[in-house]
Amino acid sequence: MPTPHSLTTATHRSFELEVVSGEWPADISGEVLYSSPLNGHGLPFAIFDFGAMVRLSLEPGARGASEGRFAWQSVPIESPGKRLFDRHPEQFASSPTGFTSPFGPPNCANTAPLPWGDRLYATWDAGRPIELDPDTLEFVAEVGHVDSWGGPSLPMGGVLPFLLSSAHPVVDPERHCLWTVKLDPVLEPTFGMAPSVVRYDRNDGTKVQHWPLEGITFPGSVHTLSQTRDWIILCDSGNFKADPDEMFGGERSVTIDEQVPVWLVR
Repeated sequence: MPTPHSLTTATHRSFELEVVSGEWPADISGEVLYSSPLNGHGLPFAIFDFGAMVRLSLEPGARGASEGRFAWQSVPIESPGKRLFDRHPEQFASSPTGFTSPFGPPNCANTAPLPWGDRLYATWDAGRPIELDPDTLEFVAEVGHVDSWGGPSLPMGGVLPFLLSSAHPVVDPERHCLWTVKLDPVLEPTFGMAPSVVRYDRNDGTKVQHWPLEGITFPGSVHTLSQTRDWIILCDSGNFKADPDEMFGGERSVTIDEQVPVWLVR
């Protein structure tokens, strides 16, 4: 359902928190990371808005906070699409499935933080993972040149490629790589998504490897990946399915799937 704007009138910003009741444990340290949509650009669904990385420091006075207070830092992810939007907002229109523009669809990267050793990534179902500076939370790069992903999932023109991926890639601690997927729309045997397994090695930021999985199509997405020592686990997800009637102003009739498949890839 659309997010009521009355619940999200406050803009994302950095501020300080103070314990007003009880006592903060002295043996807690470190930081907690959150991903969030900015949700301030008039979209009917917040899940398609530009992303922010939010960090809560668990030690009073850390990250520039006043003595006895805790730093809450919210940093918009300045992806290429976000920078184009900030410079030319008049070129972006809202729709039930996100922004449209002559530049192409922006990568909003608003779903999940993914720490990997001393590196940090932000993820989304409809774009490549984005690497952020773990100290400043500033944009570094999108993972891999789009050509190494096999090109966009659907050619749409413009400079921003449309690439369907996974909101929850998984880090492989033994192979020192990140596993995710790319999805390509297909029409045979029926309309659906054809997945490719994608591997990103942390020492090579310019490209990924991808392997199409023959004989598999499905109508949903691979929202989540997991793994064991010998298997990559792909889970189809019906958490969001576009409804063509709704997209053209009609009533929504498409519902999520009651059952979804899981694939094991060696």
